[in-house]
Amino acid sequence: HAMPRALLYVNQRCVVIGRNQNPWKEARVEDVLVVRRRSGGGTVYHDLGNLNFALFSTRDDFVRERNADLIAECIGRLGIPLE
Repeated sequence: HAMPRALLYVNQRCVVIGRNQNPWKEARVEDVLVVRRRSGGGTVYHDLGNLNFALFSTRDDFVRERNADLIAECIGRLGIPLE
């Protein structure tokens, strides 16, 4: 089994909607970039002040606590204090 991988990233100002959401009900689409992700879930706002992350693992290797530790380790390596 491969160790899960983490991706840390920032986005320009945008609204990210889930797979089944209607963009016209979730955001003022004429005022902001709307991006659809392949997974479900709610609408979230991103901008350069947010640090976002994605985790990639096999289903068998998905362990919530270990994944949280992986994200914390990545953030710590960037010198960002964890609260």
